[in-house]
Amino acid sequence: MLGFAISKRIKAYGITELRYFVLLLGLWLLLTAVYFLASRKKNILLIPLSLCLFAFFSSFGPWGVFGVSKYSQLHRLQGLLEKNGLFKEGKVVNRPAKLSFADRKEISSTTEYIVVTHGYESLQPWFRENLDSMMRRDSLMGKYEERERAEAVLRIMHVSYASRYEDSVTGSGFSVYTHGDSTALSTEGLPYLIPDLDIAIGNDAGDQRYHVGKHSVAISLDSSLNQLHVIFSGGAQASAKDSAVVALLPLFQDSTKTFEYGTFMPLAKMTLPIHGPWGNGKLIITSVNGVRRDKDLHVTDMRGYLLLGPL
Repeated sequence: MLGFAISKRIKAYGITELRYFVLLLGLWLLLTAVYFLASRKKNILLIPLSLCLFAFFSSFGPWGVFGVSKYSQLHRLQGLLEKNGLFKEGKVVNRPAKLSFADRKEISSTTEYIVVTHGYESLQPWFRENLDSMMRRDSLMGKYEERERAEAVLRIMHVSYASRYEDSVTGSGFSVYTHGDSTALSTEGLPYLIPDLDIAIGNDAGDQRYHVGKHSVAISLDSSLNQLHVIFSGGAQASAKDSAVVALLPLFQDSTKTFEYGTFMPLAKMTLPIHGPWGNGKLIITSVNGVRRDKDLHVTDMRGYLLLGPL
């Protein structure tokens, strides 16, 4: 049963490190069982000795766990790309193609696995572009998650990233990022900075409350209307007249962008003004995630900075 189960997974998704060890363990159990059933002289020392040999055998070389899993996943990714006309003569074809949702999801997950486990350098022979230079240029080297590096590789393949949690029924998701560049944004004399703003739908406004001088500001996200609510409190109970509403829809009105996973926007375009009864402010967004429902985009979480004043 163990052999049947792991063979089904390997046939469908290729060999990974964990599947390799499960397969190796199954083989060891089979050989050990045959030995103790067939041998008249049963030496229990064979158990630790054989385990040591199997562990040594799997630790290095092209037959080792990393060599086999890397070859298997590269072969699987190449097959998916060839199926969709995106791989020819040992190179990724530099042209877009219409992919089914299932293939897009499989290509995304396999590329992400290779980048995370074996490094994007494993894919360099497939590209004419220098991946290392691209990663450094986009400030992805050692600063952001491996998933973002996988998304950068997928963009060269002309494949939009599909999350493992995404399905074709509820709709696709999207993410927009901005990376620091040489542009310095003006604070416009705003005296207060709220760093590391991290807010998502479902967060209670009371949990997103920040002390600003002698006052406080609560922040909440309305995904249905794509609005960020900044509620000022001077100590008494806050009311509607004390709040400012920031419309997030202007973020998605750039006709030159297709908002999918890993979409990049300049920092200036990810900056929105805030106008409230207590003063003005500026919302500087570094990342936005959301879902697409009936062709409409809805923000589910965001990160960035908030500048406020005078209060």
